[in-house]
Amino acid sequence: MYFNLQDDVRDVFLEGQLQAVHVTPLGLCVHDFKVSPCPKLLNCVKDCDDYLFDTANAAHRQNLVQLQERTKLTLEQAEAEKARCGVDLSENWIADAKATLAGVERILSARPGGGASIVRPHAGKASRFQSLVEG
Repeated sequence: MYFNLQDDVRDVFLEGQLQAVHVTPLGLCVHDFKVSPCPKLLNCVKDCDDYLFDTANAAHRQNLVQLQERTKLTLEQAEAEKARCGVDLSENWIADAKATLAGVERILSARPGGGASIVRPHAGKASRFQSLVEG
């Protein structure tokens, strides 16, 4: 979108967007909390289109791997509880853990292109950053 703006308003747009970048333990968020609350309730790994991952950031990658391991354990425990008790509240935990694992796996397997290290692993959802030029 930045390159579709007129030269005289690009800097104003960029300054506004840079204020909306948030660093999280799992990556970057470009959601503007002044406009609306977080649509994913701060759970970026669950298909959030505003989530960016820097594949060169070892700390963020390690945090994602740790989240993946903890979530696998949670899933195993919830599935064991369901097998033991039958129908119970573990179904909600199972669904949540599976959604989290799917998101983390998508992030960790995302590969950057064009020499950049930043990826948008959940791209394809409606985004605030659509091109102004149609076609």
